[in-house]
Amino acid sequence: MNRRLGLTSVALALVAATAGAFAYTEHLKVQRSPVASPVLTRFFSPDCGPACPTRTAVIGFRLRRAELVDVAIVDLTDKVVRTLVRGLSHRRGRVRLHWDGKTDAGSSAPDGAYRVRVRLDRERRTIVIPIDVNLDTRPPAVRLVSVRPIVISPDGDGRHDRATVVYRSSELAAPLLSVNGRTVARGHGRSGGVAKLHWPGRGDGRDLPAGGYELSLRVQDRAGNVSRPTRAVRVEVRYVKIGTAPVRIRRGGTLRFSVETDAASFRWVLAANGRGRPLLTGRGQRGRPVRLRLPGRIAPGRYVLVVSEGGNADRVRITVGRAPPSGR
Repeated sequence: MNRRLGLTSVALALVAATAGAFAYTEHLKVQRSPVASPVLTRFFSPDCGPACPTRTAVIGFRLRRAELVDVAIVDLTDKVVRTLVRGLSHRRGRVRLHWDGKTDAGSSAPDGAYRVRVRLDRERRTIVIPIDVNLDTRPPAVRLVSVRPIVISPDGDGRHDRATVVYRSSELAAPLLSVNGRTVARGHGRSGGVAKLHWPGRGDGRDLPAGGYELSLRVQDRAGNVSRPTRAVRVEVRYVKIGTAPVRIRRGGTLRFSVETDAASFRWVLAANGRGRPLLTGRGQRGRPVRLRLPGRIAPGRYVLVVSEGGNADRVRITVGRAPPSGR
């Protein structure tokens, strides 16, 4: 009888202990964490330059009540790498700290993933925020695959309006396009491998004038590290251009000239030099040279040949000389 009573008492004690543990566990589940709303820099590099926004890692979180806190950077084995604050008395609200990638000894921490450990003195709790802070000081690498076409005419007609730059990056990175050594465009971050960027002939927020431009590319990774630039490729911006035209022609002679354009047709005007009064006008077709005999009313003197299309134009000066005497 006494044995039965003893077994019954043990069983009741186990049930009571299990119920108590369950109740305590359920209480922890519904209890809100004293550290909330973490905002951490996921990738940073102390070597990315003085103006780089990810030169240091931002460590931010919110305390639900006033506390005495220790905040440390730990590696994935929970070993302390850098103590950011110890015994900091902080009111309820946001805590914002920075880590410069240094250890407590003052040396640079090795590249890798780290986490933020927060110790709360009054709560008697230690919380490791489960978000990696990645220290990455290695620049990415990039290789230029191709730039096509190398002659563009960004006049909005849908033909050769932009150059496509194809490149290969070693990791997730954003492309930085430079024109004549100056960065003019930044693309979205792309995963490692082959990607492309389009250049519509613009720089500093405006359309660039006709001419030749040296295009090169760099990429910037998530930590802010920038690669070395690729080789430069020359791209010609051409709207409409007079290809060949005589500098001098005799009176009554034949005027021949060609035009380089991607438009289907163009307009040409021969005007008096200085006054701009049109004397002859016409339209030409892409790929076909223009040929016309000057009427006798075009007297010897200096003139301007203007070719235009889509708001763009090119011009060349032409001198009409005297006709040779009859019989010669």
